[in-house]
Amino acid sequence: MEKANSAYIHEFPLPGPINVSRQLLTYMNRVGYPKTLSAAHPGISVYTPHPATVAKAQVLNVDIVGDKPAVDAAVSEVSALIGKLYGATKEVAIDWLVHRIVNSNKNAKKIKGFHDAHNVLVFFPPESEEQSSVLLVYDPFSPSASPSPVDKSKSLEDVEKEILKLAKDAADVKTSTVPVDKKWHEFVVGKDGTTLNAIIGEDKTLSVKVGAEAGDASTEDIILVRGISQDVDRAVKEIQKIVEDAKNDEIVSSYVTEFEIDREFVGRIVGAQGAGVNKLRDLLGVKIDFSTDPDEKEEKTSKKKKAVHQKAKVKIVGRKENVEEAKKRIITQADRLADETSEVLKIPHQYHSGLIGQSGKYVIRLEEKYGVKITFPRESAENGEGKTRESIKPDEVLIKGGKKGVAGAKSELLDAVDFEKESNNVIKFTVPTRSVARILGRSGATINEIKDNTGAQIDVDKASEDSSVTNIAVRGTKAAIAEAKAAILSISNQVTEETTDSVHVESRFHRTLIGAGGQGLRDLIARSGGPTDPKVQAGLIRFPRQGEPSDEVRLRGDPKVVARLKAELEKTVAGLRDRVVLGVEIPAAQHRVFIGRGGQHLNDLQAKTGAQIQFPGSRSYQSVGEPENATDLADVEPANLVKVSGPRAACEKAVEELKSQVKPPQAEIVGSLTVPLKYHYAVTQQGNLFRTLRSFGVHVEQSKLPQKPAVPPTPAPQSDSSARIDDADDSAPAVEAQWQVVPNYQDAEAGESEWTFKARDQASLDRAIKLVQDAVEHAEKMTHVGFLTLPDRSSFPRIVGSKGANVARLRAESGADITVSREDSTVVIVLSLLSRLPRMPFSKCPPPALAVVVTPSFFVIHRFAFFAL
Repeated sequence: MEKANSAYIHEFPLPGPINVSRQLLTYMNRVGYPKTLSAAHPGISVYTPHPATVAKAQVLNVDIVGDKPAVDAAVSEVSALIGKLYGATKEVAIDWLVHRIVNSNKNAKKIKGFHDAHNVLVFFPPESEEQSSVLLVYDPFSPSASPSPVDKSKSLEDVEKEILKLAKDAADVKTSTVPVDKKWHEFVVGKDGTTLNAIIGEDKTLSVKVGAEAGDASTEDIILVRGISQDVDRAVKEIQKIVEDAKNDEIVSSYVTEFEIDREFVGRIVGAQGAGVNKLRDLLGVKIDFSTDPDEKEEKTSKKKKAVHQKAKVKIVGRKENVEEAKKRIITQADRLADETSEVLKIPHQYHSGLIGQSGKYVIRLEEKYGVKITFPRESAENGEGKTRESIKPDEVLIKGGKKGVAGAKSELLDAVDFEKESNNVIKFTVPTRSVARILGRSGATINEIKDNTGAQIDVDKASEDSSVTNIAVRGTKAAIAEAKAAILSISNQVTEETTDSVHVESRFHRTLIGAGGQGLRDLIARSGGPTDPKVQAGLIRFPRQGEPSDEVRLRGDPKVVARLKAELEKTVAGLRDRVVLGVEIPAAQHRVFIGRGGQHLNDLQAKTGAQIQFPGSRSYQSVGEPENATDLADVEPANLVKVSGPRAACEKAVEELKSQVKPPQAEIVGSLTVPLKYHYAVTQQGNLFRTLRSFGVHVEQSKLPQKPAVPPTPAPQSDSSARIDDADDSAPAVEAQWQVVPNYQDAEAGESEWTFKARDQASLDRAIKLVQDAVEHAEKMTHVGFLTLPDRSSFPRIVGSKGANVARLRAESGADITVSREDSTVVIVLSLLSRLPRMPFSKCPPPALAVVVTPSFFVIHRFAFFAL
């Protein structure tokens, strides 16, 4: 129990709206993400909402339970996944009855091709749910996934169009209700559902609900049929015929039919160990016998005319509807086998990759279009034949399927070969091996850019007998290979004879030399007169990788450039080795003067001395290190310690310059004033008063601070406090609001605080005390607090205005202190309110012009009404 109580639970809310949350949850469940996450982070358990609660839930949470470090790591991983998934899901409305057709074996390759071509996964709901939606997800785990929301949206839209086209082609769906007394239902269903299977058919594009399953609460004497219009009409007729036969006692299970098929197809129809025919027997509840022994007449005929196909007899016994359905399926399969043919095309192996396409997308398109199977040879075996099930040679392609489909695929494939011959020109040439790195670019960026721009295929063969040159082969159209060759040779010609050198640089200086984003290296190359092209700069200077126990910086490139780089690098490193950090005491009150407006004074001082000056609070103050003279400055306040870094001579010069500009401390003038604690918040104005005093050069110390909140708590809503803030235009929409007023200081904190003022001169002191006295007098008049509660925060941006302009104007015009809450929809208005004026609904308030005269409170409220509407 103790262990259970100590488990850390994190509720991860899936982002909304709720339909998006459900899509994310469906994807996570379908790919088994909770198990994957648990396996990746041992010690945690992942729980998703129960399916029964998902439909009605308004918020979906994924609960992650375990030790806090493991849970935190898992939460980070889930957050990253949700970031990739958000905007990467889409639901497509497709009638569930056609899901089986759309997701059939016929379309399996096309649906798989959606991922290959568009990186989109397709999830069909379980058939039992009868849910008419299909989920599309842009695969976040695919290496080819794009982070661009535009790419994700386009891919989802492209797949949506394709899958809707498949659904449209699949069928036109309708529903028909057949009135059938409950006592006849068993005849329609048949033993173990065999008759119903015969009615539904092999393609299973029908849904037949019998009796209570139809979902009609008023009666069970119906059968509901839903599916493709043509199949629904057929099924309704069959159901009516079965019922009519049952009424006339004509239902028998001894119906017999006999027919013939070509003997050569019997083995394929029966299947391995009778699997095919046994499935048909079990599904339809019929007995099927094949007779392949020829009779005397057939033997005589076959002797006279060998060309005649030998026949096999098929006998089916059972219920009439089931027998007819079994006969239909066997004849359909035999016709399909009779139409099947194959053809071998002679196509040189060099064109095969182009015909297959990336991830096989071109050949898959042909197979789906013509309903055929196209086989290309794989890697050659020792006997020269491809490693495929079919015995085909390396320069052969096998097409198998229906005659018409084979002819169409053959024609299109040969046209594609002609195109490949035109666009598959090859040119080979060599480049100096020293230029290969530049041609390839970092991580292949340069060579890939050439491929994209020209459309050519480029192969770089480094395995050459002559190590000084590298072979390059370019494939494509004549124009493409010419353009690609020119681009490669242009880069190669820029790479002249190279030399290499190295400089010993301590690892502690590496980060400084490289600079933020590599800017330090770019500046170093520029000072050395090196190239400006970032691609060329990339290979000039190589620092050891992080963790390598080496201080050698390698230089490679043109001999003259390398020599200048080495000299400049040694000079820069020498300066870094001479670098010191010195401290100097500068009063914190004078730091702003030394820095100057926009840092101008500081920049001028650094340029003049050649040293870097860091004031306390600057970004790099701590990273500079401890001053060399820290022991001499042990008694200096940290806020007064300024660090100077750089060459020793420059640092010493900067320290002297700083000391010469330090002004001696001036005697402070001190004054005091007593301020009641209950007026503290109204006087200080959320800290604005102290900022104003500092601008006078005055600092304030307080002997005591209030402990109670600034204003009374928000009163409970009252039924008579609702009001309508109406515009002058009666047609404008009304905003329902609540306005409640309470005394301001009725429960205020008693006591006083002694404020001590420290100023540079008497004028500043007098000005500061006068400002506080005026604020106290103003606070005394703020006798009431009004709470204006709006229905929501939708009107707050207009109330506040750009950068608070509207609220500032209201404060100036009304004299009220206005606070717009960040947590709720309440506006707090502290103001002077005439007690003789009763609270009334806004609809009875005087007009704005009169309200200004009567009391500031009505003015403020009316102005809020204006902004809210």
